[in-house]
Amino acid sequence: MNKELVKCERVFTVPNILTLFRIILAPVFGILYFENFKNHYIYAAVVLLVSGATDVVDGFIARHFNLITTLGKVLDPVADKLTQAVIIVCLAVNHYDDENSFLVYLLILLFAKEFTMLLGAMVLYKSGTRPSESKWFGKLSTVMIYALFVSILLQDIFTQKYISVTVVNIIAIITGICLVFSLFNYYPIFKEIQNGEYKFEKEHNSTDKKSTK
Repeated sequence: MNKELVKCERVFTVPNILTLFRIILAPVFGILYFENFKNHYIYAAVVLLVSGATDVVDGFIARHFNLITTLGKVLDPVADKLTQAVIIVCLAVNHYDDENSFLVYLLILLFAKEFTMLLGAMVLYKSGTRPSESKWFGKLSTVMIYALFVSILLQDIFTQKYISVTVVNIIAIITGICLVFSLFNYYPIFKEIQNGEYKFEKEHNSTDKKSTK
């Protein structure tokens, strides 16, 4: 049997298990964030850190131990988007009527971007191809999203003692710009793939794991 086929048929690999664990952590974050007990924000922040660490570890293991699977390529972006959606919804609901009310607009922007990317991916899969691998601007958007999450959680934990509203607002503006920039830069790549002009070999090798973000 073809070695590549065997690799893609594997399901219960360590990276896939870690990714499933990350999916489970998303609702756990929401529960801890809204539970009214002492240090609940701290526990939610710990869950976020564990989720981020799991994301890094599962990617490292998949690449360096040749444990990339078709399921992993699907689950990984699902875990990313689910985690981001849950966290930003929690933060937006908690801060909708204070200085961080901009989160509602950022939530709308994030959902608009992800919905557009999802529709694009569905069109490509239907035509027999797939989305491109993650690009630097997509990764930058993800980094800024998590930087915003952390900054707001620090405000929640320390009641603005160590990070001001102005700093959070600046991070939020940069995050919004990165989201729009990422969306507009993925569009021409989408058109190239759709027209059969995109060269996948130039952007990935056999050890890639991540899908478009």
